[in-house]
Amino acid sequence: MKSGVSAASEAGMDIQADDELEAYVSASQVDALVSRYHLEPSERPNLVLHVVADDLPFAWEHCVGRACIAIDLLESDDPRSRRAAKELLERLDFPSGTS
Repeated sequence: MKSGVSAASEAGMDIQADDELEAYVSASQVDALVSRYHLEPSERPNLVLHVVADDLPFAWEHCVGRACIAIDLLESDDPRSRRAAKELLERLDFPSGTS
C-alpha cells in the first residue's frame, strides 16, 4: 500500500515524487520483492518499504490513511514534505481525546 510521498496527492497534498515509491508491505512479501526487483540498501533510496506484520488491518486499501501518510512524511529529510505533513495533520479531524 502506498504511503508518504507516494500517496500524498491522494491525501490532497500538493507534493509528489514520481521517481520514488514509499509503501507498506507485509513481512511475508519482503523476500519475494527483494528477489524479484534485485533490491539493495542505498544511501539515496528511491524505494522505502515499511515492513509490517502479515495481518495488516488495511490490506484491502491501495494506500494507507491520511494520518499515516502525514506521519511518514514527517520522517522525510525534505523540509517541504515535513511542512506539508504538519499542515495535513492540522486539517485532520480527530475524535475528541485522541489528538
